[in-house]
Amino acid sequence: MLPTARLQSTGREKLNLVERVQRAIDRTPFPQRIVPILGAVLFLCPVLAPVAVVTKSRTKMATAYVAMLAIWLIYVFGLYSSDPAALPSAPVRWSLLALPVIMAVIAHLPPLSRWYVPCRTAAMTLVWPVVFVVVLLKQLPHLHISVTVGVVVAWLLAVIALGWRSAKGMQDARIYGQPGGHPGVQPPGRPGAVPRPGG
Repeated sequence: MLPTARLQSTGREKLNLVERVQRAIDRTPFPQRIVPILGAVLFLCPVLAPVAVVTKSRTKMATAYVAMLAIWLIYVFGLYSSDPAALPSAPVRWSLLALPVIMAVIAHLPPLSRWYVPCRTAAMTLVWPVVFVVVLLKQLPHLHISVTVGVVVAWLLAVIALGWRSAKGMQDARIYGQPGGHPGVQPPGRPGAVPRPGG
């Protein structure tokens, strides 16, 4: 009888939807690969972003799906308007659309990317800013606050969420004795260490 690890490696791997899309993209030669990447990020993000967050996918494409979904939500529910006069100015629009991109890039920077799954970090830092922006832009005619102030508040919400996640990662790494490493991964040579599930 084969050992368990060997049995698992000889069987077919069970891939989630994000991994299947990534493998299909990887099979395409490089110059033509740009089209499926753009198609997946632009149009499949409503399906792939939640799958990536739930399955804890650590790839840059998974984080790109989350960031693109946030951009779509901001654009469709906040910026898209039938009245051009109600639209915020171009710098305000670009700063709103840049927020998910910058949070996605920061989520992949070490040591944050070692402590937590980057697509989950991006999702957690973008939830409240996106909700705030959508509500603000939909209720703008009834509210008496400037859109610029709302954009600053959205960025502050994202920075606060990012700071909280970074502080929690540092605290967990210190508690579980893994400075700079992923809190959920047990280092070799420490059999008594208590592992913690990372997220």
